[in-house]
Amino acid sequence: MVSKVRVRVKITSNRLEDIKQITDQISQLANATESVLKIIPLPKRALKINCRKTPCGDGSDTYEHWELRFHNVLVELLCDEKVLRQLLRIRIPDNVQVRLKIS
Repeated sequence: MVSKVRVRVKITSNRLEDIKQITDQISQLANATESVLKIIPLPKRALKINCRKTPCGDGSDTYEHWELRFHNVLVELLCDEKVLRQLLRIRIPDNVQVRLKIS
């Protein structure tokens, strides 16, 4: 009997398209090998920066507002070691952070 491993993958990026691409690859892998798959979207995080337009400080108080949003997704798998090796071979773009927790 093949032992199953529980894997939790947390994916973080500022581009939602990249996250969808990776989760589609993981779901195709899980469907092909009949592994249990659960995709959980997590809340967005926003990094907000407010700065003054004038560098000298004179003039009216006008500010620029910048915002960078980070999207998070949690993927849970119940798979064997062969699927885990295939999971580690998935190509990941540079702006995506992936954290794996195996238990």
